[in-house]
Amino acid sequence: MSGSPQNFSQKTIAGRYELAKCLASGKMSDVYLAHDKELGRQVAVKVLSKALATQDEFVRKFQLEAQAVAGLSHPNLVAVYDLGSEFEGSDLQDNDFQGSAKIYFIVMEHIDGPTLAQLLKQKGAFLPDEILRISFEIAKGLDFAHVHNIVHQDIKPSNILLFESNGGSSENSGEDSENRNRTNREVKIADFGIAYFSMMEKAQQQNLNQAVAGTAAYLSPEQARGETVDARSDLYSLGIMMYEMQSGKVPFSGKDSLEVAKKHIIERPAFSNGFPASLKSIISKLLEKNPANRFQSSQELMDALRKNSPKKIQQQ
Repeated sequence: MSGSPQNFSQKTIAGRYELAKCLASGKMSDVYLAHDKELGRQVAVKVLSKALATQDEFVRKFQLEAQAVAGLSHPNLVAVYDLGSEFEGSDLQDNDFQGSAKIYFIVMEHIDGPTLAQLLKQKGAFLPDEILRISFEIAKGLDFAHVHNIVHQDIKPSNILLFESNGGSSENSGEDSENRNRTNREVKIADFGIAYFSMMEKAQQQNLNQAVAGTAAYLSPEQARGETVDARSDLYSLGIMMYEMQSGKVPFSGKDSLEVAKKHIIERPAFSNGFPASLKSIISKLLEKNPANRFQSSQELMDALRKNSPKKIQQQ
């Protein structure tokens, strides 16, 4: 089968995953809705882009992502079920395929719900209690990953998935019901595609970081400078998202990625007069340029969120 990964719809991978449609497409990979014939369930299948499938460094990183995240089982992280590779377009053995394209894939939990980016685009700014609750759920997922020596490195709204919980009520309609349903959504972090695995050899990790950077609007200053990162980099990115959820826009923008990256390094975020004080204090600390001045762990952040959050969070 020829063409880009977007043309893999209707293909069966590994004899069991029937790809239905492309859900998302990016520079590194494409994600498809698929049916697992063996277990009779819907899954999401991430396929490494053909342009990168011939580069050993990216293949290795793609596989590391699956291997590391597969060991993480947490309600706020998208689960990884399987990974593999196969030659494209035939059932012959690998040694019969000299020069043929190889497909690398990861099979993940399918979340039937929008991304935070989609909700921001549709609804605009969130209510303060929504921001605190969603951020708390993200912090819980990050804390679990960080404890297992994994730094996500690309925390942004399009990598945050939200879906309806069973506890929501549909008795009322209109704006109040819509806001409540959005507040009741469960939260999961997806796409550890450029994660830094602290157990890796430092030289190997640096090579991977040089090859792929996070999204400019959500970069930490240390990412923008090309430095080695730790868990506090993810917390900075979460701070950018919290700012965006409150104001409807990111704090730093520019004509290109380089200009935005420079602003992360040297500029302070501007807060409007109506910015809630409780959120401002937390976000300001998250967006400190020096990691030593931020919350030092997701647990510290969760403690701060609890103090300003609804009772449901305070009890967790």
